[in-house]
Amino acid sequence: MLFQPENTAALMALGLREKQTSSERPDWRQALPMASPSACLRAASFSGSGIPSSSHPLRVARSSAASKAVRIMVVAIDEGHNESHRHPSTNLEGCRWIYRGARQVPEARRSVVMSVLSRMCGAVMAAVCAAGMAQAAQGPHVVTLSHTFEPPRASALAALVARFNAASEKDHIALHDAAGDATQAPTLMVVQSGEVAALQRARRIRPLHQVMAQAGFALSRAPGSAAYAAGTVDARGRPLGLPIGLHTPLLFVNRQAFREVGLDPERPPHTWHSLQDALGKLAEAGYACPYTVARPSWVMLDNVSARHHLAVTEPAGRAERLSVNGMLQIRHVALMASWVRARYLHLFGRGVEAEQRFARGECAVLAASSASWPQFVQAAGFEVGVGELPYYDDLPGAPGPTLADGASLWAASGKSRNDYRTAARFVRFLLEPENQLYWQRTTGFLPLNSRGVFVRDTVDMTQPNLRVASQQLQLGPKMRRVTASTLPNSLAVRTIVEDELDRVWADIQPAKQALDNAVERVGAVRE
Repeated sequence: MLFQPENTAALMALGLREKQTSSERPDWRQALPMASPSACLRAASFSGSGIPSSSHPLRVARSSAASKAVRIMVVAIDEGHNESHRHPSTNLEGCRWIYRGARQVPEARRSVVMSVLSRMCGAVMAAVCAAGMAQAAQGPHVVTLSHTFEPPRASALAALVARFNAASEKDHIALHDAAGDATQAPTLMVVQSGEVAALQRARRIRPLHQVMAQAGFALSRAPGSAAYAAGTVDARGRPLGLPIGLHTPLLFVNRQAFREVGLDPERPPHTWHSLQDALGKLAEAGYACPYTVARPSWVMLDNVSARHHLAVTEPAGRAERLSVNGMLQIRHVALMASWVRARYLHLFGRGVEAEQRFARGECAVLAASSASWPQFVQAAGFEVGVGELPYYDDLPGAPGPTLADGASLWAASGKSRNDYRTAARFVRFLLEPENQLYWQRTTGFLPLNSRGVFVRDTVDMTQPNLRVASQQLQLGPKMRRVTASTLPNSLAVRTIVEDELDRVWADIQPAKQALDNAVERVGAVRE
């Protein structure tokens, strides 16, 4: 026995029994992973009959040279490795668990533990436990994560942060609402798509692929066919930020309203012509608001263009310029203006009020973000159908994929190595499959795989919004994805475009003039 009789009082103070029979001693491999001081000490007190003497972690540590043993333990403690090419994994694992157990010892009992361990196995293991206790006194390394999510999604993020903190001994995340506390200097930031360009110009970020690589975690380069939020990858496809809020516009329909007017709710209109016919039937049946759109310019210009393989920007030297005044864009805005005049289309500002109107049953059809689905499930008092964003079937090559957009997670520049290590561990945690499954179900956002890339294989196909969105984002044969740009998402550009569109809806100017004005005004601002 490693314990001597004079240690009995100390063991009793730690909650261990004075005597144990061999039948009462559990297998040491089961005791060690309990990660408590009692479990570690109990494992150390086993007789040789229960443990191979050559693999008992305390015996190995006691018999090794001090410098060599400390080196083994440092690897096990600091890096958490369970295997080593130079030493048996059981030795490392034993040291690791005893260290973790020591960290959990209440402060009032630490002197007792140190006394027992010093007599039991000498200075080496006592030093290990002392290190564990010291780190416990210091607490985990904490970094701040700021965000501007609304309450439902903020709650989902808070739940994941709480799960990470509960599972991690070395690292914790402190969550802050950036909208309510601008004094924080976070290590991690959730940034909305309209803020990405300004963040990059200010050189306030450290590329995420560097943060992850330094911590030993690899992220994949985004292939040319991948859907990603604008600005989140560099020219070589390396991730700059993590697109945790990916979404794309879809068509949502009130299934009950469709049935009442003889439309098939299982097959929402897939072309603009067939949607116009459906809206006519809804209007004739007395629906005051047949159709509405959330974030009108994003849907009507950015994504209708992408649906037909057109970008809304074009190269201009080393920069780019807005390009929303082509034939397709003019045609579509003119059609939408005619729907406004016919009372088919009702617009409720530049944000997402249209989603609330649809959820209350005021409007029968809505074009909005795929991530709106959880809100409709909770708030709508009717069945909601989901379809792809319509397209013009008389144009060649249609339909193409829409754009992926949304909030992304970024690492701030100028932080410490420990800050980045904690940040990398949290990112790796977010990308675990079970966490991505929770995230997509609660937020409606599209999931990422363990390497940080959206792939259809990770989608929960039981969620209709995610199933349809992932299908709509897929490239067809010989298609090229329209390159996403941060330019149209910037607040200044979006405001100019929406200003000009508002004048179209008010019947003050025609579609072509409005879009020409938008291009000219944006060009003047950027010069």
